Amino acid sequence: VSPNCLLCDTLHETKEHLFFSCAYSQELIRLICKLLFQAVVYVIWRERNTRLHNSTSRSIPTLLKEVHLLIRVKLFGLDRNASPPQLRSASVSPSTTYLQLWFGRFQV
Repeated sequence: VSPNCLLCDTLHETKEHLFFSCAYSQELIRLICKLLFQAVVYVIWRERNTRLHNSTSRSIPTLLKEVHLLIRVKLFGLDRNASPPQLRSASVSPSTTYLQLWFGRFQV
């Protein structure tokens, strides 16, 4: 087994490299973080406007479910429009989708 990172094949695989400096991990996390931030901002702003104009409110667990749904919908759209070549590596199947990565690594 090669000592190089199985994701980017550039440096020795260490915990620090895998989670903090691997280009593959950084790109994946960057995409998910951007989507998460956008979804949270949208849900908070929408909840604020709903409370202001309709005098109704939703619970935090309900808002979290909406955030998860928004992320899944966006990832599904990315899967339909193009395959994620920057996320491909020897350890990821060519048929792996953004949704599979989300459910396999981020969804709890």
